[in-house]
Amino acid sequence: MTTIPSHDFAALLDADLFSAILDSLGEAIWVTDFGKPHPYWFASQANRIKYAIPSDPIPAGFWSENIHPQDAQRAINGFNDALNNKQLASFQHEYRFKGADNQYYLVHDTIKFLRDNDGN
Repeated sequence: MTTIPSHDFAALLDADLFSAILDSLGEAIWVTDFGKPHPYWFASQANRIKYAIPSDPIPAGFWSENIHPQDAQRAINGFNDALNNKQLASFQHEYRFKGADNQYYLVHDTIKFLRDNDGN
């Protein structure tokens, strides 16, 4: 396994190549350094349109503001609990997320945490 300093992460991503891979998979991926204000979103063109994912930088509240109101507290709390559990390397949950057409779509969210030796 190669360790990449977080400040070099963005430099390693070739946006065109990454977009092509996501288009073939039909996925969306968001990457964040919790010390920075905005996450990076990488999404297939179909998902970018379906969910009206704005161009970078993504507004800080984009994710939480588009979760179905009945799912929001559970999804946000689940994410925060997983983030704060320093032993946890991954977390999965499902919730409804608002699309560009104002309909909600079921999202299966898989989160992978890249943590330092202290679990941060």
